[in-house]
Amino acid sequence: MFLTGAGFYFGARFKRTTTAVVATFALALFAWVVLPGLADEIIWPRHEGSFALASPQHQVVVLAEGSCGRSNARRAFARLSYDWPAETFGATTWAMAIITVVYCFVGGAFMRQAAKRLRKNVF
Repeated sequence: MFLTGAGFYFGARFKRTTTAVVATFALALFAWVVLPGLADEIIWPRHEGSFALASPQHQVVVLAEGSCGRSNARRAFARLSYDWPAETFGATTWAMAIITVVYCFVGGAFMRQAAKRLRKNVF
């Protein structure tokens, strides 16, 4: 929803579709690669990966490593362990759910701004 909302907003903001697509990709690159890297180095250099936890790519890797493989195939969900600040299944699920809700709210805000920018009478 985050990228969809951003895409709608940039599509309503710019005249050319190419510019809107490039702006959406630039936002994703900035939010998920540049910003976490800079924030981890500048704000919390001793706590590795603090801001990277909000990155969907990082979350997929954590979930795949913690729940895939022969050793985890027969385990109950509650017994899975993740390489994450909250190592238990429940705490990891709650942390990712909160991050997802934040992305949904930001995506909704982008969509609302896009709706404000749309023309009333197209023809």
